[in-house]
Amino acid sequence: MILGPNLIDCCEGSIMFQLLASSKSSFKLVLQQANLWATWVIQQANLWATWVIQQANLWATWVIQQANLWATWVIQQANFWATWVIQQANLWATWVIQQANLWATWVIQQANLWATWVIQQANLWATWVIQD
Repeated sequence: MILGPNLIDCCEGSIMFQLLASSKSSFKLVLQQANLWATWVIQQANLWATWVIQQANLWATWVIQQANLWATWVIQQANFWATWVIQQANLWATWVIQQANLWATWVIQQANLWATWVIQQANLWATWVIQD
């Protein structure tokens, strides 16, 4: 283990370590305990790192879902407003066409009235000329 020699170097000067390491079997026991402790620390670090990665993945998934929901809402709003704008443009175009038709009808009626009056005046003039 990488931690074994470092742990031993760290504790070598302590009285407790010297007492435990006074015999070969005690020294092996100290190394075994150090290795067990180092293994446990590594396992805990791996568990913690796994948990952190899982939390990051959950958070990233949530962020992506929220972004997708927001994008969907934005698209729906854009579609709604585009539809509304098109409807308003159609209503306005219909109104403009109706106004143009009304104006054209009025112009034609005025032209007919004027033409009728001109014809009547011509008839009156012709009748007057013929009678003379």
